[in-house]
Amino acid sequence: MNITKDKIVLVNIQIPLTKGSMYCFVSLDMVVDSWWSGLWALLIEGFERLPKTVTRSLDDDRTIATVVLSGERRDVLVKYMSSADTEVLKNHRALARAVALLLRAPTFEVLYFSKVEGTGN
Repeated sequence: MNITKDKIVLVNIQIPLTKGSMYCFVSLDMVVDSWWSGLWALLIEGFERLPKTVTRSLDDDRTIATVVLSGERRDVLVKYMSSADTEVLKNHRALARAVALLLRAPTFEVLYFSKVEGTGN
């Protein structure tokens, strides 16, 4: 099982709550302006630099890499996400909620999903 940055099409930021988690998905097709491009670049940088656990999805044959963010890497991502302008937050309510919750989360997981084998997704 292998996953490389050029195969990643979806990222899921999982923020722990008292019961369960809140999910904030970022897909490659959302990278339409400089802010989203910067977020994608930070997420991919975390994928490249940090230790990860790699698994295979049984549902759709995707490879999934999980990275735990804490400390400085966490702070950099939270600071960037907090810099989203009002229009971005208005158009992506999950992002707005994630920003508020991430400020209180000392650590969280980021899951990276590859394309489904044999498709463009």
